[in-house]
Amino acid sequence: MNGDFNTGTVEEAQKLFAEGLKEAGVEDVTASINISDSDDHKKVAEYLQAQLEENLPGFKLEIKAVPFAQRLEIEKAIEYDLSLSSWGPDYSDPMTYLDMWLKDGSANRMDYHNPELDALVSQARTETDAAKRYEMLLNIEKILLEEDAAIAPLYQDGSAILMRDKIKGLIVHPTGATFSYKWTSIEE
Repeated sequence: MNGDFNTGTVEEAQKLFAEGLKEAGVEDVTASINISDSDDHKKVAEYLQAQLEENLPGFKLEIKAVPFAQRLEIEKAIEYDLSLSSWGPDYSDPMTYLDMWLKDGSANRMDYHNPELDALVSQARTETDAAKRYEMLLNIEKILLEEDAAIAPLYQDGSAILMRDKIKGLIVHPTGATFSYKWTSIEE
């Protein structure tokens, strides 16, 4: 396993931010974050805004909430500083998240490109040795999250499902469609 990513202390962030301001020759920075106008995106963006502005003196984060379809168009046009995006896995494999960032990938809406990542994804798609493939996937993750810091996963969504004993045959999927009802019945 790659271990923890997105770690560090407030003091480390403050030091790096101060160094960045000095290098840029400015006293403050304003950035905007593109979000969907959903309640969950608003809450995450407000939390990020509060944390960044409180802990990095001179940093201001403007929240730009727009309807989901408009957020996607802004991302496709790459007309944003930061964008709060989300992805639900289509299938049960890490590649559902990792191959999104290929040079011309349809989900790569930030003009990101790393030839090493593209090559590793291509190799991992055809690798039949599970251990070798796993190492490739870990390397892809390391490139995205640590070396390039191209993305910063913030949270993973989850659900708790309570079900009555008399419901039989309901299938709950970990990826893709949430439920299959075809074989579901209620036994009195």
